[in-house]
Amino acid sequence: MPKKETDGLAKYVACVLKQKRLSLRDVQVMSESRITDAYVGSILRGRASNPSVEKLQALARGLGVDEDEIFRVARGVGSSNSKPNIDPWHSVMILRLMEEVVSKQSVREVLEEVVELSEEDRAVVLRTAKSFSKSPRKPHRRREPV
Repeated sequence: MPKKETDGLAKYVACVLKQKRLSLRDVQVMSESRITDAYVGSILRGRASNPSVEKLQALARGLGVDEDEIFRVARGVGSSNSKPNIDPWHSVMILRLMEEVVSKQSVREVLEEVVELSEEDRAVVLRTAKSFSKSPRKPHRRREPV
C-alpha cells in the first residue's frame, strides 16, 4: 500500500480510537483477537504497509465501524463522511465508565450531583472537567505530619 494510503488509514484509526476512547487492547478484544494490539499500533505508525483483507475486517470489527468504510480508507478513497461513523456510546466505553462509577465513591458522588443539574449547568461542568484534563498539573506534595 502506498504511503499516502497508510497515512490515511493511520489517521482514520487514530480518530476512531480517540472518539470512542478505545485502547489498542480494546480493539484486539473487540476483534476477538483477530488483530493484535501490536498490529493496530503498527497501522497507527504507518508500518503496516499492506494489511490483508482479513486484518482490515478484524480492524473494522475491533473499532466497531463499517467494513466498507475501512476498505475505502485503506484504498485511499477516504471515508464517506468527513469523520468516521462513530457510535459514541460504544459498549467498551460504557463498561469502562460504569466500572469507574461502581468502584469509586468520588465518581459516584460527582455523577449524582451532575444528574440533578440543569442542561446549562451540565455544560459548564463539562467544560470545566475538560479544562482540567487539558491543563498540565503539578503533582501535589504531601506534607509529613509534624
